[in-house]
Amino acid sequence: MTSSHLAGCAGRLENPRTFPPESILMRSRWSIFVSWAIVVAVVTLFASVSAADKPADVRTVRLLTIGNSFADNACKFLPQMFAADPTVELELMKANLGGCSLERHWNNAAAAQTEGEGKAYRLTKGEKRGPASLQEMLAAEPWDVVTLQQVSNNSWRPETYHPYIENLVALVQEKAPTAKITFHQTWAYRTDAPLLETWKISQDEMYEKLTDAYSQVAKKFDVPLLPSGAAIQTYRQRDDRQYVIDKDFDFASPPAEGLPRQENSLVVGWFRSKDKTSLSIDPKHMNDRGAYLIGAVWYEALTGRDIRENSFAPKGIPVDELKILQEVAHQTVAEFPQPAKPLTTLQK
Repeated sequence: MTSSHLAGCAGRLENPRTFPPESILMRSRWSIFVSWAIVVAVVTLFASVSAADKPADVRTVRLLTIGNSFADNACKFLPQMFAADPTVELELMKANLGGCSLERHWNNAAAAQTEGEGKAYRLTKGEKRGPASLQEMLAAEPWDVVTLQQVSNNSWRPETYHPYIENLVALVQEKAPTAKITFHQTWAYRTDAPLLETWKISQDEMYEKLTDAYSQVAKKFDVPLLPSGAAIQTYRQRDDRQYVIDKDFDFASPPAEGLPRQENSLVVGWFRSKDKTSLSIDPKHMNDRGAYLIGAVWYEALTGRDIRENSFAPKGIPVDELKILQEVAHQTVAEFPQPAKPLTTLQK
């Protein structure tokens, strides 16, 4: 190795890698600390603003419905009504089966007890989502309110409620002991419903009979009624909102296209099949106006809040009609003669 190589190696050994002065390191660390402090301050500020925007006394209503499509109708717009009100929150689960009677609900529960079957319902929250028994639905959450109702074609026949209503009430009390029970008073069919003719009763008679049947069980168990049926009937009896059958439409030989006039109807009513070839009637399930009306009743009953001050408005319902629906709902909740406990018991 030459002397020049040795000199070069010695130079490298005598001059090791240099580092920034300590003052520069301190400034760099301080800059990082300040940056993180700013980030934390901004996050804290936004969190405090969000907390300030959310009222401290927000009340959560945990609601389980045990019913059928009529309970689905009542709940169609209920989440949106709650979402528009910053003072309340809704946790909703539905044990609703199409066309399901009190008897069928109880048979499902009994099958789950004795045969391990009866998983006709569906848990939609929590870790155990999927098919469930009625017992599992009741035990899934600390429910505040549980609703029960009879299927509409039996709603006006008080003898069909027993012994199933007793069995279901006992089951709710066992599996959801902190829940308040309420019965959903359903509604009468539209005046042109074929079943009314079959039963040889009028719409008014169906309403009176079902109200009496619901009132009997409400008194027996000392629970309030959710007066959906009363709100529907109140609307129908307004002079400016009565439904009149279209006498100019040929129902015997209906035309290939078009529908009868159905002003002021709260139910689906006449409709065409998807291929437009046949004409059918649904005289019992709510259209959007009807669903909004009974949803408004439930909203007021469950919260004690005034639906007339709620900003939610479904698309397709004119403002003037919305105001009428709100007035009817508010009037019904305020004036319906509860046979037992008042609706305010659901709000505690």
